[in-house]
Amino acid sequence: MNDFIRRILAWLREEQTGDSSTGITAEINFERLQSVIGYRIKNKFLFSEALSHRSYIHKPENGTLASNERLEFLGDSVLNMVVGEHLFHRYTSLPEGDLTKMRSRLVNRKA
Repeated sequence: MNDFIRRILAWLREEQTGDSSTGITAEINFERLQSVIGYRIKNKFLFSEALSHRSYIHKPENGTLASNERLEFLGDSVLNMVVGEHLFHRYTSLPEGDLTKMRSRLVNRKA
């Protein structure tokens, strides 16, 4: 396990309050988190959305949180584009169908 993940897990163990009634952004000590991960979070709400699974947001006490599914959709699209462009330039003689199959095997979970 790399050091980054180890630091996040340690921080999460220290910061658990057990009180989710105030919403996820109120629960997170962003100053401490930024110190632990060595990264400045520019948008706390977007950061919280990225970490919010739909099973968590449907609890009444979590208010109007959005799940990470829209961000996941966007990330999947970017990944498809980057991998597709790489394959397009790397395998110049392959037809579109073969490139599509290669991209699918590299990007999709089920392929």
